[in-house]
Parts: sequence; C-alpha cells; structure tokens
Amino acid sequence: MGGHPGSPAKDTPMLTSPRRLRAVLALFATAAALMLSTAPAGALGGSTLSWGISATRVTVGSVTTMSGSVTRGTTARTVVLQRYYSRAWHSTTTRVRTGTGRFSLRVPTGTTGQFTYRLMALAGGGRVAVATRPVVVAVAPRPVSNPKAYAFLSRQGNASAPLARWNPCTSDRAPRTIGYAVNVTGLSDAAAASVQADVRGAFEQIHQATGLAFADRGTTGIVPSQATLAEYPTNTQIVIAWASRGASSYLPAGSTELARGGAEWHTGYVDKAGNPAAAMEHGYVVADVKTLLAPGFGAGPNTGIQGTEGQLLMHELGHVMGLAHPSVADSTEIMSPTLTHKPAVWGAGDKAGLAQLGAQADCLKG
Repeated sequence: MGGHPGSPAKDTPMLTSPRRLRAVLALFATAAALMLSTAPAGALGGSTLSWGISATRVTVGSVTTMSGSVTRGTTARTVVLQRYYSRAWHSTTTRVRTGTGRFSLRVPTGTTGQFTYRLMALAGGGRVAVATRPVVVAVAPRPVSNPKAYAFLSRQGNASAPLARWNPCTSDRAPRTIGYAVNVTGLSDAAAASVQADVRGAFEQIHQATGLAFADRGTTGIVPSQATLAEYPTNTQIVIAWASRGASSYLPAGSTELARGGAEWHTGYVDKAGNPAAAMEHGYVVADVKTLLAPGFGAGPNTGIQGTEGQLLMHELGHVMGLAHPSVADSTEIMSPTLTHKPAVWGAGDKAGLAQLGAQADCLKG
C-alpha cells in the first residue's frame, strides 16, 4: 500500500496506494414537541410554541441548538432557554427576541453531565406566555486522544521499510520551500474562493505540525493522476484538485470516497543518522467536485454528511506528508479514516506522526 515490496534501487519511484476517506451520514437523536396555551377569556391572545433540538447526546464543546417558531404578537416576542435544578425552573442568559416568530438558541455544552432544559416564550405583543415540555441533554467528555495512533504510508505492510518524507532541505542543505497549486476550474467563483481559503488554512496547520515551508503557486488546470505527476507546473510539488469522479485514476468513476490523497517517493536516501530513507517527490489530492463540505475548521454540522472542508483537507494533506490511517483506532485523530463531527485540530497521534515527518528530522542525503 505504501509502494512495492522488496528493496528498490536508488531513485526507484514509489507510488502510494490512494488513501481513502469515508464520510458518515450521521443522524443524531432529536426531539420535538408542540405546546399549546389557550388564552383566558377577555385577556391576552393564545400562543403556540413549536420547536426541535438538533442533538440530545453531545460531547463537551459541541454545538446543539433548540429552534422553532412562536406565535407572533404585535411586538417582538422573547424566547428564553430555561434549566431545571433545585426543584425549580431558572432562566438562563440564553435568549432571543424575534419579530418574525422564528428563533434558534444554542444550548450550553461546556460542562459534562445531564441537564434538563425547556423553552419559555414570555408574554408580550398581546400574547400569553407559553413553555415547551422538558428535554434532557447529555454532555459527555471528549475522548482522550492516543499519541500512538499513527502510521506511515511507506511502512504499510513492512514496518522496517525506509521512512518516506519530504526533504526539508535543498541540495546545498538550505531550507526548502514546497510549492502547491490548486485546480478549482469546476467550482463556482464563491466555492473556489472558499476552498482556496481552506487550502491555505490546511497548509498552515501542516506547517505548524511539521515545520516544513510551503508556498502557494496559484491555480492550475492539472488533475493529478498517475499519468500527470510529471506535468506539474514549475516549482510545484503538490496539486489539489476538485474534479468529477472518473477524471483521475485516484478518484475513479463509481467510487464513493469524498477525496483521495497520497504521494510519490524515491528511495536511495539516508537520514542524518545514516539510516535508509525515501524522499517525497510529488503529492496529490483529488476531491469530488460535486460534494463540498461545510467551510472552515469548526466541528461542522450536527446532521448530514459530517466534517468540514478543513478537516478533509488536513486529512488528505496528512497523507501527502506521509501519514497513513492510524494502526490504532482513534476517532479523535484527523487521520482517522472517517470524517466525524469534531473541530479540525490535530490529535495526539497526528502530531506524533507528523513530527517524525517534519523539518526536525533534518535533511535527507541522496
């Protein structure tokens, strides 16, 4: 998977098997209710409060919201999130005023435990107050990240194979800059601008974890495949492309992966300790142009396809750097084979693996 078996001669090209990333269509536990309040005779008008909650079982820091609509009044209505404790309901500071009747409130998830909430639409605008039924939100601790949860592309199937990584040095041992270009020809202008911002953000995350230097070489029309690696633009070693399935051997027609990333390397090098090593020559990411994720590096949506473009790009560029999927199952790692609802930050295993592939490993000689 990380090349071919055996001991190739110097400068023998080694091409990784494409790394596959799965997407999960997550369905979280949801709750919805309808509470009706009738008006006293000759008093204020009645109120109806309909609502739903995006998730009732979450981890610390995750986003879950209670949203819905309340009967409009002659003035804006105030909807308050209330929590039940000490045998009474207490209003929280989470509230919103709505003139349209529609609302969305974020439920606090900063502390672990089980918490009972409800919504209260205060009286106003000629309408009586109305409350929803209670709902329990369970907030669990975040899983602990495992510093041993990493693996290397070049050692898949052979733990003693030379470690393949990007050479941080030029031939005269000066610091090297690795160039990358992006193919966004199949995207709208808005989508192209969004993914390019996420590409820059992902390379910054790679830089922070490895110490390697990268430079944005702009856009290209190249779609990486086994036949086009030699056609990369001048001073460009990595190409990230959004393309249709079937446009590249790395993302064939009929595949279900969101993206595939990897790298080509050559053996015949030694590291600073004189151990056999391999040097990356070209890297690639090919992503499905028809399936764009939520932008940025946050946790992403609670439901639907999980993850963000930031998480996907960090994962695929992790493959480009030389990481494989972890040999130890750990869903907290960015290099876990499945995108999940979590902030796009490196796990302990990701960091440990990238450190061994970074600039601190020093120059390769070949």
